[in-house]
Amino acid sequence: DAVEALVEEHLSSEQFDVNILAEKMGFSRSVFYRKFKNLAGMTPAAYIKSKRLHLATQMLAEGSKPVTEIAYEVGFNDSGYFSRVFKDEYKCSPSEFIRKAKKREGDSIPRASVNRTISG
Repeated sequence: DAVEALVEEHLSSEQFDVNILAEKMGFSRSVFYRKFKNLAGMTPAAYIKSKRLHLATQMLAEGSKPVTEIAYEVGFNDSGYFSRVFKDEYKCSPSEFIRKAKKREGDSIPRASVNRTISG
């Protein structure tokens, strides 16, 4: 839908917030907030934050960038705040999430492949 597309388009901008989203959707902030909360069951700010965190989980699972860089790329201007809200949402720090993702990745290799690789 239009809201989701706008949010995804602007996720990396730390300036992107509910005021900008409401304006782009053609509503005042208060009217947009009320309509969004009634339809989505969460505030627009919570929705934007959850989309940013979800994108961060995908980037963290890839494991190719430092946590601080990912925090900035998904629109957080403070990596400490990013780590706190990430931990509140996912019950582990971003670093722990990376370790768990790498462990899951390692666990998904079929045993037969590992045995063949080791033995020859």
